[in-house]
Amino acid sequence: HSFGLYRHPDHINRFSLDNRTAFIDNDFMFSAIRFYWDIFYYLLTTIGMWKVFGKCGAKKWHALIPAYRFYVLAVCADRKDTGRIWFLLDIANIAVSMAGFFTIAILNLTGAWSYAIQILIFAIGITEQLFIIKIYASLCDMFSRKKWWVVFFIFNIPVIFIWGISGKFRPNSTIQDRVIRAAVLT
Repeated sequence: HSFGLYRHPDHINRFSLDNRTAFIDNDFMFSAIRFYWDIFYYLLTTIGMWKVFGKCGAKKWHALIPAYRFYVLAVCADRKDTGRIWFLLDIANIAVSMAGFFTIAILNLTGAWSYAIQILIFAIGITEQLFIIKIYASLCDMFSRKKWWVVFFIFNIPVIFIWGISGKFRPNSTIQDRVIRAAVLT
């Protein structure tokens, strides 16, 4: 069915207690709840990144740019090269997801093509998660926190919001400090 929005024509104007309608309504409700949670989570993450970027000496408004903000977060964690790869993976994930939506939902291609797209999205997602773990572990080091915080980041608990708004979470150095240190060493 199509993304939780499917309504069988027989059930549009009447109430029915059959299992199919109940399943569709539950699925639609779950989709709506998930949609609002995603917006809420995005806002918390954006606010948190805005504040963390400020603490690390990055431009705060970079928190508003999807995909690029993860590169900036990696720079804050002193993982610039890893951040570039993560940024490219995120762009690839967006591109493949859009291509998948276009081919499956618009062109109505199914079968082997849709499975190939799903496998590709899954492979990119797994690779992205590995880079996310590396970057968040480095961010924990930068903020003098234990590595178990990475678990909260992985499971989409808005830790970055807490780190951003709380005064207890301060980085060991800012981006500018690291640039100056690198210039002195060369």
